Amino acid sequence: MTTLIEQLASARGIANDYVDAWGNPALVSPESKSAMLAAMGYQVDDENALRTQLEQEHATHWQQPLDPVVVSRIGEPLTFDVRLPISQVNDELTWEIRTEDGNLLSGPLVAVSGELTDVAHLGEEEYQSYRVALTCELPLGYHDLFLKKSARKVLGDMRVIMAPQSCYKQAPFHNGRKIWGPSVQLYCLRSETNWGVGDFSDLKVLVENVARWGGHFVGLNPIHALYPANPESASPYSPSSRRWLNVIYIDVEAVPEFQQNAAVQAAVNAPAFRQALQALRDKPWIDYTGVTRTKLEILRQLFDGARLGKNTNRGKALAAFIKDGGESLRQQATYDALQAFLYAQGDNAWGWPAWPEALREYHQPAVAQWADEHAADVNFYMYLQFLADEQLAVVNQAARDSGMIMGIYRDLAVGVSEGSTELWANRDLYCPKASVGAPPDILGPLGQNWGLPPMDPSRLLAARYQPMIDLFRANMRSCGSLRIDHAMALLRLWWVPPGESAAKGAYIYYRVNDLLGILALESVRNE
Repeated sequence: MTTLIEQLASARGIANDYVDAWGNPALVSPESKSAMLAAMGYQVDDENALRTQLEQEHATHWQQPLDPVVVSRIGEPLTFDVRLPISQVNDELTWEIRTEDGNLLSGPLVAVSGELTDVAHLGEEEYQSYRVALTCELPLGYHDLFLKKSARKVLGDMRVIMAPQSCYKQAPFHNGRKIWGPSVQLYCLRSETNWGVGDFSDLKVLVENVARWGGHFVGLNPIHALYPANPESASPYSPSSRRWLNVIYIDVEAVPEFQQNAAVQAAVNAPAFRQALQALRDKPWIDYTGVTRTKLEILRQLFDGARLGKNTNRGKALAAFIKDGGESLRQQATYDALQAFLYAQGDNAWGWPAWPEALREYHQPAVAQWADEHAADVNFYMYLQFLADEQLAVVNQAARDSGMIMGIYRDLAVGVSEGSTELWANRDLYCPKASVGAPPDILGPLGQNWGLPPMDPSRLLAARYQPMIDLFRANMRSCGSLRIDHAMALLRLWWVPPGESAAKGAYIYYRVNDLLGILALESVRNE
């Protein structure tokens, strides 16, 4: 069993050792490896069950002629592995690539003409793996490759990601230009007009002032979606979703629907309401609950009173945003609406693990039924994301208009919290029984556990890296640069097993060259 655990740990990217903070070699214990594998879903306490799992994985791997995805760089040959029964390795097959823009490329392929890389036996049948190289030139982008035995018989398919050699740089940086700017926590900005927390209009003023003073960027804390119904869960580094925005930063009075709603304007301009806003601004600490409730109350009135039909320009813009946001936006809005509903019923609804059983997973029928019955509430939270995205884009345009070389730089947190939308809607992608953290070091001799469930490298690969593509792309909206918090996560993350100290964890490795390639591609495309 010990040998089996060691082999499996190596295959799943669990490091055997590392150099600790004092420069000494450190070994990962067999117990830690078993705990990591258990977090990945392996039955490490039952040798027979574990062997059955591995045999099924082994068979599935060899019976798929192609990996789910390959990442290659422009200027380098496109190479990938082809796995076939030995009876087919001499057959003349056809490869066909449908490029992102719809062009079709094809050519012959004989597996045995490549380099033999591995051999396996499934029952009485031998399988062989060959590394083959295609000489075709592909453009940057996301393409689909099909391996065909005949015109109608497809043996396998894979995503081909063609990436540039490096990330995008604004032109002045190529000439060695140095620039400066402040790094700010957006929530800390104070003004005479905000509602008790820094907002996107405050950020616009700051950007324009910094540009006037000769600065070329303003750096931000993560502005990821948090929990509107649970405002005190306010850490930017424990978000609900890294794809969507924190709606507390919306400037209510800058919303077009506010400008068109005389009744709401009158309510907001009433002396008592203005006094309440001044009280929120005067507090030495941010009153997250007070600010969030005040903003949501007025924003809901604006939404309910707005004319957002499909025949209006505003309605068309919202509809386009919702269509572009797709299932991910609906997941976020449904989570926010459902959490608010449960809190209103008196439940402690801090996150999906505390919700009623039937509602603990986005894809459950009860969730779909609830969302249908509360469509207006779900649509309201999609509307809030629309407003936040719109106002951030205004700030980005102001930075460009002010002549900033970089403009806004955003911050990508290392993960999402255990009670987040992301886990609620994408459970299979994560390992909720583990947590990201750090090994013992001089400042934290017991190590650190951040309570952020990690993505499973193998499931990320099976998803053809789409979650990472979506993540990078979303965080490159309306900014000139992206800071990746704990950028080491592209290579490895320290996983902590459930119920254990951080010192009992281990480094889990990811395919860093693949992730860097995707990062470079999205960087170039989004400039």
